[in-house]
Amino acid sequence: MPSNKNLVFLSLAASLVIPINCFQIPFLSHPQPSSSSPSSSSASVFQLQQAVHITTYKTRRLHLRRTFNETDRETIDIRSNIPRATATRADGSPIEHYYPSSHSVKVRHGKIWTHHSTLNHHLNWSEFDTVLPDVTDIETLASLAMMTNNAYTLPGDDRWYDPGGAWNLSDSFGWDEDGLRGHIFATPDNSTIVVAIKGTSAGLLGNGGSTGVNDKLNDNLFFSCCCARVSWSWSPVCDCYEGPNKCRESCVESALMNKSVYFHAAVDLYDDIVRMYPHSQIWLAGHSLGAALAGILGVTFGVPAVGFEAPGDLLPAQRLHLPLPPGANFGNGQEMSHVFQVFHTADPIAMGTCNGALSSCSVAGYALETRCHLGKSIIFDTVGKLKWAQDIRTHPIQTVIDKVLRPDWIPGSNFSECHEGGKQVKEKGLRWPWTGRKNKGSDCPNENDEPIVPIAEPQDCEEGDCPLWEFRDSWDDDGGDH
Repeated sequence: MPSNKNLVFLSLAASLVIPINCFQIPFLSHPQPSSSSPSSSSASVFQLQQAVHITTYKTRRLHLRRTFNETDRETIDIRSNIPRATATRADGSPIEHYYPSSHSVKVRHGKIWTHHSTLNHHLNWSEFDTVLPDVTDIETLASLAMMTNNAYTLPGDDRWYDPGGAWNLSDSFGWDEDGLRGHIFATPDNSTIVVAIKGTSAGLLGNGGSTGVNDKLNDNLFFSCCCARVSWSWSPVCDCYEGPNKCRESCVESALMNKSVYFHAAVDLYDDIVRMYPHSQIWLAGHSLGAALAGILGVTFGVPAVGFEAPGDLLPAQRLHLPLPPGANFGNGQEMSHVFQVFHTADPIAMGTCNGALSSCSVAGYALETRCHLGKSIIFDTVGKLKWAQDIRTHPIQTVIDKVLRPDWIPGSNFSECHEGGKQVKEKGLRWPWTGRKNKGSDCPNENDEPIVPIAEPQDCEEGDCPLWEFRDSWDDDGGDH
């Protein structure tokens, strides 16, 4: 019998390399040299090849696959001017991480939740070396972002087939409606694959499809302080509210663990990919909800993850009681030093400011109240340096790719009118936004300077999420206002 789960999509990628639709990614560091390990002296090419569709929502546990050929790739509109990342980091010592052996089995059986207080003591942590994408290179970030941007194929295509059971596609089956999508790209030898996770939570921007209620439920479980109980006029997504700014902690944790389909679906997605690519190193990438899930999966399974414009994912990770390697603590950036969240300051969703009574998020019924991120953050100061206003329209990944993640990222700027010493005389367009230039005292870059990606470091989040709320399990002594 198919398992009782909700809908996940993934699209898989790539060993056949052709001149179009490919992404080149330089590496930060690598394991001990082997015949299959990528070289740090050149970029690696990732290519789309295969698609796999896993359902857990309307149709129970439906597995589908579809293989892409060269003609398919020629018709897939990724982007005509895909940046080719050619710069690489010098060789360095391998990055060491911990991996919890047999952890996926524990997660799938729910032991992470029923025994979360003692789970870390029962996990056998193994140390290993891993390869990281070069997150100091803006073209690498752009390439990863582009992998999160497209659906590539539709389920109506008659070349889908079911390798695991007698299931048929029908009009009631919603590619655009349900679950998660993951597009998987691989190097020619499959030594490294990139899983780009894309959530379907798009109703906020006007195209949420028929499952907006389901998307909203999951977003509000993940990113609200207490069941999306913002005011008396809101319908909460769980029954944990105990009065003004009072919330039952174990209740809201259980609600996230038991009512959200996204985490369970993402774990299934990861497990299936591991079975298909048992000898490949896996990187995770994602945008928005997909970025948060990429970060959470990165912590869960000990794999590198790069997310773009994620809502704060630290609070849901804490509520899920994800086990951490020895010596790590949530919120200090060391829980997974290879988990990176990339966002800019004009995005109110990533910054945790899209939650006022009249905000776009609140008007649409989304309680996106978290702002603290897992791992290390790469924050582009588009407000302070580019003078952008915070606007939900800066959240889409295409805007980030077009306006931020590009070597010549300042559209319409003219830096020719500068003094020889680099001092700005006249400014046109948007100002140079990055720190770390050779000419520290100037607003005008040296023409030989390259754009510099902000340093990846733990986010300054000392106040934490939901500072006005009080969380505990019993309010009997206070006579809470229900």
